[in-house]
Amino acid sequence: MAGLAEDGVPPQRLRVIYNGVSRAKAESMVQRTRRYTGTDALRAVTVGSLIPRKGMDVVIRGVAELSRRGVPVTLRILGDGPDAGELRRLAEREAPGVSIEFLGERQDVGAVLGDADVFVSAARAEAFPLTLIEAAFAGLPVVASDIPPHHESIVAGSTGRLFRLDSPEALADVLGQLAARPAELEALGENGRQRALREFLIDRYVREFAALYESTGRELRAPRW
Repeated sequence: MAGLAEDGVPPQRLRVIYNGVSRAKAESMVQRTRRYTGTDALRAVTVGSLIPRKGMDVVIRGVAELSRRGVPVTLRILGDGPDAGELRRLAEREAPGVSIEFLGERQDVGAVLGDADVFVSAARAEAFPLTLIEAAFAGLPVVASDIPPHHESIVAGSTGRLFRLDSPEALADVLGQLAARPAELEALGENGRQRALREFLIDRYVREFAALYESTGRELRAPRW
């Protein structure tokens, strides 16, 4: 029916409540103290399972392309999965001169994020990507593929940048632009951290759910005549 969501619920009845991160988790994200000046290699980091949906192949090819354009770059990949061997071979083949580290599953993700300049996600599909929010808590600017969930988790041009899905060249374009503009890189990271503190702590999540339950309860208790 016209005017209804796919499941038959009127749009005005729908509410979106974004996931929240606990304060303890947020505080474990070591706030970045490193400041990129453009005189050394750009340190990129990505986190996720090593499976096709996460687009790690695009990240590897993107930094390889950036290096071929003469921009020094390193990449650290946190995560494990069935594509690990194939991705290692891709890195050796496509980016022999680039430092690409496969760190596997780590308990100190916050420390690794805190020692980077930019967080990259080339995911082909996501729900709501908490890894991007965790990167923001660390003060990392986010460069992410142009898929709907990434539009919700970052504010393009303010807390991060988007690039065309499945395009290593577009990823290299964005990373190259940021490498040439250290001040923009810093501003994106700080804007992202402030937004994460304002909108993505578990406190806000609990408040919004409590308000939803209260308003729903009032509607159920209201007279129906």
